Amino acid sequence: MIRIIFFSLFLTGWQLGHAQTPPALEWADLHLLNGDSHRVMLLGSRSAPYMMLEDGRYLVEQQGIYYLARLQNNRYATNTGEEFGRSASYQEPEEKEARQVSSTVSAQANPPVRTPYRYEGGAFEQPLVVIRVAFSDQGFEYSDAEISARIFGSSDSVSSYFFEGSGQQFRIVPASESDGTSGDGIVRMTLSSAHPDFGSSYGTQSRNLVTSAVQALGGKINLSSYDRNGDSWLDPSELGVIVLAAGFEQAYASSATTHPRVWAHKSSVPAVNTGGVWISEYTMFGEQHEQHMATIGLMAHELGHLLFDLPDLYESIGLGESIGRWGLMSFGIWNSGGGNAGDKPAHLIGWSREFLGFSDSVSDTGGIFLNSATDGGEVLRIDLDDYRHGKRLMVENRTRQGFDSGLPSEGLMITEIDDWRGFGALSSLATRHSQRLVIAETSHSGSDISTDSSGIMIESASSVTLAGGKVTLTSVASGDRAQLNVQSSIKPKGFAIGYDELPANATWGAYGGDGYALVTVPVSSDVLSIDGIDFYAHGSGTVEFGLYTSASRYSGEGRLVEKTSSVQEGWNRLLFDSPPEIPVDTIYLQIISEPSGQHAPFLVDIQGTPSGKTKVKERLDYAFADASFDLSVKLLVSSSDQPIERAPATASSSSSSSSGGGGSMGLLCLVLSIGLLRRRPVR
Repeated sequence: MIRIIFFSLFLTGWQLGHAQTPPALEWADLHLLNGDSHRVMLLGSRSAPYMMLEDGRYLVEQQGIYYLARLQNNRYATNTGEEFGRSASYQEPEEKEARQVSSTVSAQANPPVRTPYRYEGGAFEQPLVVIRVAFSDQGFEYSDAEISARIFGSSDSVSSYFFEGSGQQFRIVPASESDGTSGDGIVRMTLSSAHPDFGSSYGTQSRNLVTSAVQALGGKINLSSYDRNGDSWLDPSELGVIVLAAGFEQAYASSATTHPRVWAHKSSVPAVNTGGVWISEYTMFGEQHEQHMATIGLMAHELGHLLFDLPDLYESIGLGESIGRWGLMSFGIWNSGGGNAGDKPAHLIGWSREFLGFSDSVSDTGGIFLNSATDGGEVLRIDLDDYRHGKRLMVENRTRQGFDSGLPSEGLMITEIDDWRGFGALSSLATRHSQRLVIAETSHSGSDISTDSSGIMIESASSVTLAGGKVTLTSVASGDRAQLNVQSSIKPKGFAIGYDELPANATWGAYGGDGYALVTVPVSSDVLSIDGIDFYAHGSGTVEFGLYTSASRYSGEGRLVEKTSSVQEGWNRLLFDSPPEIPVDTIYLQIISEPSGQHAPFLVDIQGTPSGKTKVKERLDYAFADASFDLSVKLLVSSSDQPIERAPATASSSSSSSSGGGGSMGLLCLVLSIGLLRRRPVR
């Protein structure tokens, strides 16, 4: 029996790890039931928020009661049991238990097979619908027009943020709905029950709230018109769903937030059937950031999860280090630019922009010019791996302009990327390689280096030495158009190519059982050799892999090369002893995976449109069957050619969008679907 195990959160506890937005790192007023007020610094994360008083003491909240706390490892606060005070909105437990969302979620029929639809770069109009939810005890504070302008307006909005940061390629537009002001993207509903006030504690109440909100869409939008691939599902790239709850946003002021409140997050509910389609994924925010309307930084951050699957890059709970206020997926969500926290969120860092196709990457040496991120600037990519799948450096130019006007400083930012660390549901398997996906360089060696106070931004330098002396930047000058010279002793041989579009999020095959895969690979004339594979393993075991000119590995004439290697959990580089020349236009990669313990034979990507080039089976005597996914495997190719660019929109796409596919992780996924692997003619 074929088994695919999904490692996305389909709702038993259903708290998404990547939805843990930390609070705004600023001072707030904490009001107590006895009338006292205290200034507190908001710290921690959604799962472990805490506060610091002006005198340096720490507080944690439990059930509306504030306790003094001790800080451990400069990261976690533990309750001492000594009560400090009670929230001004404190309620006794029996009162709070009465605050339930009264709607019941009816049983849903089995949904149809889902064919993921993903943004893959290029010009795109992204429709969003905002479902505003009021309660019997908590109404709306702001008008639909104000909310619509905050999200869809031409300036200082979520839409203008992504339009600027994408080099004017990605535009968020309101869904065409018939509720209230038609076409403003806003749908209203009022529940007869009180605000559930669940804060950061998601569960049945939040699930029921979202399900009720989504069900309300059916009579107010022609949902089927947004189903671009005709699978009766609405993926976020087809229609993004925002649930905006009346009341307060706890991610803004943490435990000091006024009640009732929710904590912003991106998640999923069991599939809801409404208006002839199925919807599961959403993002939620609270309407108010204490004394003002919710700002755009937090919204843009959670949409980064919902629309693009971008990971958190916080140092404490994410995959980044020292990104701080220079990136949207870190604390840059709270940059103010002189206004409220979150009014001017930082643009995405270079890795995220390249991943999404928002910025071009430059990989030349010699003299380089880099425009600023605000102007859709290029990102300099310096590969440190022979096949461009592993560690690399990225250099980007950040200036205090546009939405980046809230940056702490400006200059050239250098980050180290480790592709093998990856992100997503199964990225923890790669921790033996690295703990971080993205690290901002904070210490630089060289001569005449001028940096900001953090050491992150390079303002100018005669020389900067990187990668243990293998890379040198000279004549570095920042500005609206930064310039530098690049010298590198690392000369990559070729590329790591694969059909997987995003990191693995599922396993295939029986745990402890063998797995067999057959992958068809077109080849053309610029391939010098195929040197091996990078294999992402669920656990230890043995992998037999080979190249063949026919689909049958038992054809003596068709065998080009074979090898058997042991593997460990995570990525494994498996090289042939003698890479063969490729005499044909199509080859077949066959892999037999034999786990040594209770592990799955293959890790797979089920998030994008499958290539149709992968077949699998569980037993040797079975026939291969077409896979509805692609393997987390990269073919290592030595090539004289330049990288193949991202695929353009297909003919089935609208003029403002592209179909299928996901953003390639740097150059990991060279697009086999449009550019054949190029082979060198046999001499």
